Amino acid sequence: MPDGSGTLIYSLKQKYIGSFKKGSFHGHGTRVYPNGDVYIGQWENGKKHGEGVFKLADGNRYEGGWAEGMVQGDGFFILPNGTTVIGQSRRNKLFGEIRIRFPDSSIYEGTIKKGMREGTGSYYFANGDKYFGEWRHNRLYGEGTYNFVGGSTYTGRFQDNAVSGQGTYVNRNGRKLAGMWRHNRFVAEKRKGE
Repeated sequence: MPDGSGTLIYSLKQKYIGSFKKGSFHGHGTRVYPNGDVYIGQWENGKKHGEGVFKLADGNRYEGGWAEGMVQGDGFFILPNGTTVIGQSRRNKLFGEIRIRFPDSSIYEGTIKKGMREGTGSYYFANGDKYFGEWRHNRLYGEGTYNFVGGSTYTGRFQDNAVSGQGTYVNRNGRKLAGMWRHNRFVAEKRKGE
């Protein structure tokens, strides 16, 4: 097809409606894929490029930037279970700072690496608890502070989502318990000079 606008029908389940340049999808267009996926947005030389919306037949949805057929730049994902992910992508992968809102209304804001919470971030639990600190493989791991909805706070080490290592727990009345923790249990008081 030459330059201009039109409809290209591959089959009953696959078509493109939009602009063409030198026979390729170019400009704004809508492509319906045989599996039911639909892309509405910008094209360049036959590839998704610019801003667009990709609705997958399985219920996933992405709105945002594209470059040479890959998710690139700012955008957001909506998963079938209601989870939303806002952030940046590079070559079809999320990276850097993101924001995830889960179906139970809990929220993660922080860094991501290889699709997992990794580095530093904050988690706002649906029950009102809050965690600020380090993550490894989607788990609380390293230094952090956990604020309980009732007013108590723990600051110290975490390992595999549990309080483990040196830390200080302060209850809502101000009483402190400082020392060594293992698997969410206090095991030894911190000695003077430590």
